[in-house]
Amino acid sequence: MTTNSIRIRNVRGPWDGRVNNTPQYSPVGEPQLDRVTGLLALVGMALTLILRMLRSRSETWFWWLMLLTGWALSQLITVGTPNGARGIGYMPTLIYFAGVGIEGIVLLLSQISRKVSGVPIFRPLSFAAIIVILLLAAYANIKHYVDWQNLPHTRQDRYIYVTAREFPDWSEHIAFRARNNQGTLNVGQWRELYPIEDRANPYGVSP
Repeated sequence: MTTNSIRIRNVRGPWDGRVNNTPQYSPVGEPQLDRVTGLLALVGMALTLILRMLRSRSETWFWWLMLLTGWALSQLITVGTPNGARGIGYMPTLIYFAGVGIEGIVLLLSQISRKVSGVPIFRPLSFAAIIVILLLAAYANIKHYVDWQNLPHTRQDRYIYVTAREFPDWSEHIAFRARNNQGTLNVGQWRELYPIEDRANPYGVSP
């Protein structure tokens, strides 16, 4: 895979599920952002460059710097990307841009409502529609995540991990190694010491 194709894959990752194939962090074949949030983020990114009111805000360029720097360091120069876990440093910036997209829509509706002042119900109805759409999108996201986590194969797809039941033993072991200068022990090495026999039902694991 060429450097250019890797760059293109990582640009498309938040919006195009066809390039996402790391099942540990999100369902394979699905974009990192849902459609509503992804569209709002694109609108917000465009508005920060188009509208002088937004371009003049110092925080606009802070968020752009945070996005591009985090994206370059965590995705472009690493392998196995797009990777949602490594993107934790810059993914919140996309939510910021989605918020800017909402702000832009509100400003547009405010301008339209002034032009159609003869229809006083337009403003409250349009704002109510935005709120309903956002609430439905939030509900759909939460439901989709819960449904995904409850799928029988999800725990297998997300392997390798430390289970909740063995976490106290794992953390105690890590602390012991640190106190005695025994070096690090990553999750893969822990799983080699204490393998999960039944990955689909790991709750009984206890080293």
